[in-house]
Parts: sequence; C-alpha cells; structure tokens
Amino acid sequence: MPNSNERLQIIASAILAQAENDSKKLIQRANKIQSSELHQWEDKLRQSMAETVRKKTSALRMDTKSRLAVKENQLHRELLLLRRELMEKVFDAARANLAAYTETPAYREDLLGGIAKLRDAYDHAATTVSLREADLGLVQDIRQALDSPVRVIADRSIRIGGFKLYNEAAAALSDETLDLRLGDARPWFLEQCKLTVH
Repeated sequence: MPNSNERLQIIASAILAQAENDSKKLIQRANKIQSSELHQWEDKLRQSMAETVRKKTSALRMDTKSRLAVKENQLHRELLLLRRELMEKVFDAARANLAAYTETPAYREDLLGGIAKLRDAYDHAATTVSLREADLGLVQDIRQALDSPVRVIADRSIRIGGFKLYNEAAAALSDETLDLRLGDARPWFLEQCKLTVH
C-alpha cells in the first residue's frame, strides 16, 4: 500500500491533471467566446463603417447637388442679365438708327404715304392724327394726303416717330408709330437670335 506521501502525490497529480484538463477546456472555451465576440465585433464594426460611408456618401451627393443647383441658378441669372444687356444694346442702336431715319426725306415720304393709305378707311371729319412734336411741321402735308382738314395733335408718347390715327366715329385706332414697331420687334428678336432662356 502506498504511504501517505505517495497518496498525497497521487491525489495532487490527479488534481493537477484535472486542473490542467479543466484549464485547457476553459482556455478553449474562452478562445471560442473571444473569437465569437471578436467576429461579432468585427461584423458590427464593418456594418458601422459601411453605414458611415453610406451616410457620408449620401451627404456628399446632397451637398454636391445643392452646390450645383446654386451654381446653375447663378449662371442662369447671369445669362438672363447678359441677354437683357445684349438686347438693350441692340435696341438702343436700333432706336438711334430710327431717330436718325426720322431726320431724312425718306421718313417724311413714308409717314405721309402711311397716312394716305388710310384715306378711305375712315370718315375724316371725326379723325385725329397724333404725331411727335418734331413732326408737327407736316400738318398741311397730312391734310393734303388725306384730302381733309383733319385734326392733328402732338403726342408725347410718340418718342421716335410715326403716327397714330384715331377715328372717333368708328372708335378705331391705327398705331403706326416706330415706337410700337420697335417694341413689337423684341419677341421676334429674342426668338430669331435664340436668346430665350428656359
């Protein structure tokens, strides 16, 4: 029979072997838990990073769209201003050319010819011809063109030239002013020059 020292040694060896076996199992279990938690943590981290990238990408897209919209609006406004400036330059030049034209004999002939074309359209007793003040020297020529002593008055709204003929009996107005024709040319000009902005 083993003596007490030997028994203690056998018990101690058995305890140590059991402890070593339990320790290995605990380490394996801890490693599994740690590995599982590590994988879970890595998955959560991956998902979190993917969500962060998605949110930042979305925010960047929105910011880029917003900046592009602001820039597009700014360029649209600049284009509208440039178009208006260009159109005003063209129409200022046209107005100046028309004003120079009103100082020529051809203007006088065209004015009297335009009035004469309306001779048969109205009862001349009820007719008033409106002119710009600079053209009032043509009163006798106008009356002769209409073959009638029509009333001729100055009209300050006529700035460039031409005439308005109003017949009270027919309640009709013929506006043959260069001012109106120039104003009516604006939409045509915009269309023909492709200056319309949508």
